[in-house]
Amino acid sequence: MTKTQKEEKEIKDLTRRNFFKLALLSLSQIQNNKVSGNPNSIHTDKTINFISDILGSEIDTEQLKRIKEILAKLRRNATSFPLEKIVDYLQLIPNWLYNRLPKKIKKSVLIVSKFSIQFPYYCDEKNWEKINYTGRFIGKKGLKRYDDPKIDVVYPDRDEISFDVCIIGSGAGGSIAGISLADKGSVCILERGKLIKPSEFTEKEEEMIPKLYRFSTDKNLSIITAYGNCVGGSTVHNTALFVKLPEKIYDYWRYKGLPIRKDIFYELQEKVFEIVKAEKIDSLNTNNLKIKEGIEKAGLNSFVPHHSRKDCLKVGFCELGCFWNRKFSTLTHIIPEFLKKGGVIFPETRTIYLERSGQNEIKYALCKHKGRKIKIKAKHFILSAGAMSSPILLKKSGILNPQGVCLHPATYVMGVFDEDIYSWLGIPISVICSDFLREDGGFVLMPYTMHPGMFSVALGGKGKEHFETMKKYKKIALIAVMLHDKPKGKLEEGKLISINYQFTKEEIEEMKKGIYLSSNILFEAGAKEVILPSVFYIQKAKNLSEVKNYLENFDIENIPFLSVHPQATIRWNNYLEEDGKIKGIKNLYVADSSVFPESCGVPPQTTVMSIALHIAQNIG
Repeated sequence: MTKTQKEEKEIKDLTRRNFFKLALLSLSQIQNNKVSGNPNSIHTDKTINFISDILGSEIDTEQLKRIKEILAKLRRNATSFPLEKIVDYLQLIPNWLYNRLPKKIKKSVLIVSKFSIQFPYYCDEKNWEKINYTGRFIGKKGLKRYDDPKIDVVYPDRDEISFDVCIIGSGAGGSIAGISLADKGSVCILERGKLIKPSEFTEKEEEMIPKLYRFSTDKNLSIITAYGNCVGGSTVHNTALFVKLPEKIYDYWRYKGLPIRKDIFYELQEKVFEIVKAEKIDSLNTNNLKIKEGIEKAGLNSFVPHHSRKDCLKVGFCELGCFWNRKFSTLTHIIPEFLKKGGVIFPETRTIYLERSGQNEIKYALCKHKGRKIKIKAKHFILSAGAMSSPILLKKSGILNPQGVCLHPATYVMGVFDEDIYSWLGIPISVICSDFLREDGGFVLMPYTMHPGMFSVALGGKGKEHFETMKKYKKIALIAVMLHDKPKGKLEEGKLISINYQFTKEEIEEMKKGIYLSSNILFEAGAKEVILPSVFYIQKAKNLSEVKNYLENFDIENIPFLSVHPQATIRWNNYLEEDGKIKGIKNLYVADSSVFPESCGVPPQTTVMSIALHIAQNIG
């Protein structure tokens, strides 16, 4: 071990010992009320000063209270860890220790600080005026919502129940398979998440994000992966975007072993469009119009994708669930029809194990519902729990230990304009540039948006510069650079599913190219400066020369990434028979994005549903 390596190890050990000692000391002080002054807080003045430093804006005791209240809301919906106390012991980390931390650990501390301080601060409606955020539309006059569809909730009432088909997961794949099979026999869908009806959607980030999303991360907290957490899965929080798999990707998948013929595959995609009533978007918001203008001026091409909406009000809360009941999701459009056909759905019923017989058939799914174990027996089982949960269940059941995952990791380039953009209003993704998408790599560029809590986390750095940039929120347009990546690494289950994932050199170069092109698009559209991806700083550039300087010193560890399309974990060519059954198991099929031979390069909802239709046709 070299001297440098020894020093790094000493710092890591010092960090680990001190950080957790300070955290435990702080928590014990909280729990035992060993504090001076206010018994509900430790060192309130120091905490306020620490938070003010992170925010770049002075707060008072009342604002500290509201930050903690919002963190408490997150805790109630997501975890038992006392999130509202974290701001008290984050400030106990001395500056000398923070400054000596290895970069990866320093990054983790900063991200935790952003989620525990910046996020709740900008979720607080009393701060919205500072950044010109229009806020929620619920309660505004003249806006009418459509009634919720009828969804009869039932729960397992016996320790052992039998069906012809048992489907695990109620998202894009599971629900389509369910409605396709409900006419042929008895079908149940098992869903670990809760039933949350659109009338319960509040348009509040701190309430809806933990209810609608589950999260995973890679080892370095570099890539946050989000997927479904309720009845309807990811379809509840996505943007109702429907894009067919490009032919060049299909041809490559066919080469990689996809067994569905081309004519059949595209007939399936047309069928999906019919089911969801997908149509071309009829209007673009300012964010999309600006980026479309920049794409055209840069000499590139774009297309307007299909969406599924009815009388869209364009209020812009698609990704927090549509309170107005005007956006497609399987919760509102597929599952009610499935129930009318006699299907059964069991919410809050987590599948923990698949039991096999000696004949290599699945005998039953062992589930947990509110602490009680239930056996669901069936002739056929369809695994549609998503690309993160499906492989973990197979591993826990001793059936498979799949390796590799594709994430479509995306980062963001922001453009600051003189005129108002209000990127959060309207339909979020209405333009896609796929000029740089290859069958085996590349990327796509898409407009994107975030409400202020998540925007504050995506925006790099902290302090005064962060606050001043947040005040320009309404003048900022965003482009997502979404990588068409290769399967790699593996998933590991703990309290959260973690991902062992590393970018290849080729993928890093693709990402750099995407960032440069996005910057050029924004400048062509009239941006006065761009804000480049960075965790630690607000990295600005006023021209392409400064963008090039940024890219010459590019560090992938300093880039924030979000993934909302995990896929290709139980790849068809590796793990499935032609009919979609797990190899060696007679009655277990997979029908979700897990089965993709590689990443699809575009939003995957249409492809997931098409494959689920195909799998359902192979049963019974």
